[in-house]
Amino acid sequence: MIPPAPDAFETARPYHHLLRGPRFAGARASLTFALAIAFAMLSAAAVLGLATALGADAAIESMLEGNEMDPLGFAVGNLVLALLIPCALLATRVAHGRGAGRLSSVAAHIRWRWLLRCMAALLPLFAVYIALDLAIDRPEDGMHPQWAMLVLIILVSTPLQAAGEEYFARGLILQNVGSLFADPRFAAGMAAIPAVLVFAAAHGSPDPWIFTDLAIFGAACTLLALRTGGLEAPIALHAINNMVGMIATLLFGGWMEGFVDADSVGQPMDPLLTLLACAIAVPLLLRLAVREGIAVTATGTQPPKPRRLVSEVIAALVTLAITAWLIQALVSLS
Repeated sequence: MIPPAPDAFETARPYHHLLRGPRFAGARASLTFALAIAFAMLSAAAVLGLATALGADAAIESMLEGNEMDPLGFAVGNLVLALLIPCALLATRVAHGRGAGRLSSVAAHIRWRWLLRCMAALLPLFAVYIALDLAIDRPEDGMHPQWAMLVLIILVSTPLQAAGEEYFARGLILQNVGSLFADPRFAAGMAAIPAVLVFAAAHGSPDPWIFTDLAIFGAACTLLALRTGGLEAPIALHAINNMVGMIATLLFGGWMEGFVDADSVGQPMDPLLTLLACAIAVPLLLRLAVREGIAVTATGTQPPKPRRLVSEVIAALVTLAITAWLIQALVSLS
């Protein structure tokens, strides 16, 4: 059993170095990754099993095979990715013996005002970006027949899906790899490499244009996490990109083309447009962070108070009940 490491530190630490302390050991990082993957597999199996038991087996099979993404399959897929948030937090807490609040930001929690400010700033930019993308390559299939239900699911669940991916790629990977190295500047570079490449590879497409496109986007999110001291700006960038893009494909066509799998094929224009959008979005948010006085390092010797076990169990049961109700409602509508 690895002895718990103190959550406090006396000198200012950047976001990617928060887990490194006087009792840090490389085994903690390895254990964190192993636990996070195990928790993710268990939670995915539980959600898919629950959905199947409630009569959603046909939608789940279609989603997994990449044939069609109806409202039920889309909601279940987003839920699986959203559960990466508690998986990452729980793995960090167990492996490092501390509260997992530091995974969110240097403030030891999500800075909600800052997150919403980032989303508001990015919305007009990505509306123009998606419009330009549709103008260059306009799909021919037109409005999706179930667009209203899918728009509702996008608005409710896609921010959580984006946050789940960010907690894994920019939270778990960036902090655990970064904490392996003593020098914070060198640690930032070494941690950024897997945070970008694992994110791009996890989408499953071997196409070089799609991989490059995802790597550029992942690099933008990684830079934002490093320079703003938390996951709020990357989550905002990820969520707004996905929400605007998905709603546009529902209304103008190309719904299934927006999902990346092993058979997806890109084109040279895709990474160029992403590079252009990120080249505007990243400086915009960094300037906004300076103007808002966003903290980029953590100081102090008092650790954040951990949540009590009872409240966590209650929250988990409530989440499970809401999930079952949502799946049942979608099954009855489909």
